[in-house]
Amino acid sequence: MTQSVISKNAHKLRRALWMLVVVIMASSLVQAQDVSKKILAEIGPEKLTVEEFLQIYRKNNVQTTELDPKSLEEYLELYINFRLKVLEAEEYGLHEEQSFKDEFEGYRSQLAKPYLVDEEATERLVKEAHNRLQEDLRASHILIRVEKNAAPEDTLAAYKKIMELRDRIMKGEKFADIAHEYSEDQSARDREAQGRTMRGNKGDLGYFTAFDMVYAFESAAYAIQKDEVSMPVRTDFGYHLIYLADRKPAMGQANAAHILLLYPPEATAKDSLELKEKIDMIYAKLEAGESFGDLARQYSDDRATAEQGGMLQTFGSNRMIPEFIYEISKIKESGQYSKPFSSHFGWHIIQLHDLKKPQAFEEAYEELKERVQRNE
Repeated sequence: MTQSVISKNAHKLRRALWMLVVVIMASSLVQAQDVSKKILAEIGPEKLTVEEFLQIYRKNNVQTTELDPKSLEEYLELYINFRLKVLEAEEYGLHEEQSFKDEFEGYRSQLAKPYLVDEEATERLVKEAHNRLQEDLRASHILIRVEKNAAPEDTLAAYKKIMELRDRIMKGEKFADIAHEYSEDQSARDREAQGRTMRGNKGDLGYFTAFDMVYAFESAAYAIQKDEVSMPVRTDFGYHLIYLADRKPAMGQANAAHILLLYPPEATAKDSLELKEKIDMIYAKLEAGESFGDLARQYSDDRATAEQGGMLQTFGSNRMIPEFIYEISKIKESGQYSKPFSSHFGWHIIQLHDLKKPQAFEEAYEELKERVQRNE
């Protein structure tokens, strides 16, 4: 019974599956919708549509990123065999016999295995992400670029180059100096942008937490201790060395206001001294009881926020310069403000309005699971 049905419909099934894959690869929504309602197989009284089959296939093969015709065909044949065995057993009253039950369990476990394996992996990754979200890391990196599908000799050359840089760091050279000179991440060095010189970060990526970096980079950063340098880490960008400068309890999501006094282009020592005197004067006014919002409107050079009393959009640890995150993490209560501090942009004072710490596991579970399954 089983063999006759499969052989009778095999060429139709293959043609339908090939057509479906071609349509989806062409990203034609109208065509895909037309095909999805077609009957892919008739198994006794059951009519299996393309849409229903793909739902079953994707549920049990969620790690598959592309629809491969061979994989689809093999899975379809397995599914049809499974359904026909059930129908045949019910027809002849064999479904209560132990031999059928054993065969049934074999088919069911074979169909479900990819799904179960992926569920276990998803649960592990959700827990891992939640644990990582409890900390913010500050790290620097050195990048030696190599294409994802580079030839072996090019990959080896990049690996040797980054290992040589690591050896120099381990012998005492400063990570920041090596990053500034050799990293192939352009942000490591000064560059011109919109008529201003953007100061290079010497590899400093600032603070980040789970989901902010590609997974391989994130995992390597969380695996090392403060002041350690990782072994080379491979991502789609190339090879990285990671230096962990800080790890602290997660800030979460912050609502804050700031006052910013910008350094002028090509600032001199005199410019810096004058800005320091001005920010100290503003701080003294705050201490005397003047409104933070009023002072931001009057003095802040960030005109986009000054009119709103210095209010910034809600941000996480990876959305601001590291000096900003470090200072705001020291503020304990809403309404309090920092002492003046400097960055390569200028001088700042920040006021905390609200801070939302990472959610408990149960509260965050569904969102984390969705992000993990989206491969963020």
